[in-house]
Amino acid sequence: MRVVGIGDNVADCYHYLGLMFPGGQAFNFSAYCQMNGVESAYIGVFGSDDAGCHLVSVANQLGIDISHCRYAEGENGKAIIDLKNGDRVFVCSNRGGVLKGHPLTLTKEDLEYLKSFDLLHTSNNSYFDQQLVRIKDLPILKSYDFSRSWEDEKRTYEICRWIDFGFISCSGFEKADILKQLTLMHTWGCKVCVATMGEFGSIAITENEACSFQPEVVDALDTLGAGDSYAAGFLMQWLRQNDSSMHRKLEACLREGAKLAAQTCMVHGAFGYPTSL
Repeated sequence: MRVVGIGDNVADCYHYLGLMFPGGQAFNFSAYCQMNGVESAYIGVFGSDDAGCHLVSVANQLGIDISHCRYAEGENGKAIIDLKNGDRVFVCSNRGGVLKGHPLTLTKEDLEYLKSFDLLHTSNNSYFDQQLVRIKDLPILKSYDFSRSWEDEKRTYEICRWIDFGFISCSGFEKADILKQLTLMHTWGCKVCVATMGEFGSIAITENEACSFQPEVVDALDTLGAGDSYAAGFLMQWLRQNDSSMHRKLEACLREGAKLAAQTCMVHGAFGYPTSL
């Protein structure tokens, strides 16, 4: 079982702690999978500053394959993070740093390399949307984390055509509205649509099945990375699960996603590995 995250890597800067943590939706996905026994790779663009160097170092420490990454002169992706009652708050960011100016364009070598994986995961902050059409014929599963960008209907419609899994963040929305959105995404082509609702759990739908899961509420230290770890837990379980019942399979995936997300909420940063600012 091999997975690859493609897109953003970010240094999450906690000024009140004086620490910088590795992060970014795509990078986090690869890290969570690697830390949970799934062979993982990451393809993205690292900056030449201290933040970029730290992220490269963490990837190497974890054993994530970064052989197809790019490197650019300039500032790595960075975000300033604050905490309010354990809930992470993004203060500001440089919108991906060097990745914004040097978005990924897949080469023939990249496309051949991607065939060796079982699943590819990317995100709304990865500047990768224009490349989705180029991976549509790859014999692997494709996953996309919309976060809150699913509210952009035109963008969501365009993306759903190319993906097998779509994750949306829906804290604060009514359950009926969430189900309506998931159903709409499914009609647009996304095969498995998943919504996370914070303390109210999660919902997943496929063609003929819908399933929800209500996890135990934890006293969160830091919610940064919870959505990314949820997606990682769900997708790892999907690849492992051979249950003939789709309902049981969805339920198991929702449970594993919630379990990993809860663990993530117990550490500062997305998964630790800090360095001084």
